[in-house]
Amino acid sequence: MTYKLWHDGCFYLLHRNECVRRKQQSNKDKRSMKKLIRNMAVLTAGACLMAATAVADPIFLGDYNANPPTIPILGSEAEEMDYLNGLILAYNSTPPPVPIPYPATTYDKTQWGDNDDTTPEIGNLGDWEYIALKFGNNYTFYYLNGATTFEFTSPGQNGLSHYTLFDAEPTNKTPEAGVTAILLGTALLGLGAVRRRVGLK
Repeated sequence: MTYKLWHDGCFYLLHRNECVRRKQQSNKDKRSMKKLIRNMAVLTAGACLMAATAVADPIFLGDYNANPPTIPILGSEAEEMDYLNGLILAYNSTPPPVPIPYPATTYDKTQWGDNDDTTPEIGNLGDWEYIALKFGNNYTFYYLNGATTFEFTSPGQNGLSHYTLFDAEPTNKTPEAGVTAILLGTALLGLGAVRRRVGLK
């Protein structure tokens, strides 16, 4: 009887110690998982915020040097848009790191009041994606790349006579702030599901 009591007592102590060890290890694992999830949430939020706020410089696509009658002037916004779409195709076939939106489909032309201005700063570009600037008989084309204000430089001695803004089909566009917010929310929901799955509070 004494031996059995001693044996049962040892077994109880060993079992109790093992339960305590396992609980301590479980608590340690949960703390590590909490820290990992917290760090993932911070990194995800930071990456989404950077994507929403980062605006790069406009990208030069090319120019068109008219020399009538040999090389005719682009006589309308539609002709400017056709030439622009050719430049976009050429740019996307390089290939660049990220293709730019194609094709340009809508436009809006604005006359520039000062024809002697060789470094015009154009603001209120809004959500337009491309711009064509006409300096004398020279046309310069840019992808705005999210810029809403930009100072352009004439390729020659002529000032700006007009500029045309273009929009494109919504393909290959950089995510806007609203889309970024949705992506961030989805990521955080996913992290929350992981927390519940592993039993974290």
